[in-house]
Amino acid sequence: MAKILIVDDHERFLQTMHFALEDLHEVQTARGAEEALRCMEEACPQLVMTDYMMPDMDGLEFIEKMQGHHCSPKVMLVSAYLNHAVIIRARALGASDCVDKPFDLHDLRDRIDRALSS
Repeated sequence: MAKILIVDDHERFLQTMHFALEDLHEVQTARGAEEALRCMEEACPQLVMTDYMMPDMDGLEFIEKMQGHHCSPKVMLVSAYLNHAVIIRARALGASDCVDKPFDLHDLRDRIDRALSS
C-alpha cells in the first residue's frame, strides 16, 4: 500500500476519493495547500494528487513549494480547469501526470499505478 495525499478544497471530492482508493492505498486528505504542506511534515506520501484551483494557493504554486521537500513524492495535478499552458507548467515543475475532472475511476487507478511505479 502506498501513501497518497489528496489535496482539494471540496470536501465531497475528498470523501469520494478517500472511499474510492482506501482499499488499495493509505489515503490522507487535505482541504488546501497549506494544510497539505503540514500533513507532509507528519506523513511522507509517495504520491500527492492536487487540485489546480484552490483558494489558499493554486496547484502549481503548491507543486513549487513541495520541491525540495524531504520525501519528494510523485505529483498528479487533477482539475476541471486544465489547459495546455497549465499542463506544460505542471510537467516543468515535476508533475508526473495531469488528469481532467471528471475522470473514469478505473483510468485514474491505472494512472496512479503508473505514477507510483515510475
